[in-house]
Amino acid sequence: MSYILHLDTSTDVCGVAVSRDGEVVTCLTTNADRNHAAIINQQIHAALADASITMADIDAVAVCSGPGSYTGLRIAMATAKGICYATDKPLILNDRLSLLIDKLRKKYEDANMSYLALLKAREGEYFVALTEGENTVLEPQHMMEDMLVKALHEQNKINVISDLSEEEINKLKVNFQTIEPGSNIDYSSWANKAYLSYVDKMFVNTAMAKPLYLK
Repeated sequence: MSYILHLDTSTDVCGVAVSRDGEVVTCLTTNADRNHAAIINQQIHAALADASITMADIDAVAVCSGPGSYTGLRIAMATAKGICYATDKPLILNDRLSLLIDKLRKKYEDANMSYLALLKAREGEYFVALTEGENTVLEPQHMMEDMLVKALHEQNKINVISDLSEEEINKLKVNFQTIEPGSNIDYSSWANKAYLSYVDKMFVNTAMAKPLYLK
């Protein structure tokens, strides 16, 4: 039986979850209003208590590495590193864009579709990742609007999940097949992804690990 502690402070929402063998046991999310540092340890203690385990029972720590708020990303990463050093447990990194694509895959379950995660970075700039079937078309990256539009016009049946407004999406003039609004990750798909990484021992060097800033 393997327990993984999940930490996400990449957005305004501070998320902490505990999974067991790829299934979510408990998940706590709070709109921290950029006050993640003040509440993350409280949420960790609450999540562990809710799962009826202690920190000693955790087998690994998984962090949503970004992209996102510069300060927010550092809070989850620093917290995870502290736990890994103190308990001698491995660290797993999963980027937010890939987790959002996993959320789309889970919803549509069509291997022939293209799945796009599209987050706004700043005016005319975006964080993107794109897959077509089982193939990665665009690795998680930062793109300017003109390059993004050019890349998307070469794809078919694009399902997108995005935090852009309807007006901003229409501005791109891309004929998306489906549009999933928002940017919240699905913790059940994250639990499965992190568990597979744990089983395959796909860990990162704790000392060298850093957030995915994409700038």
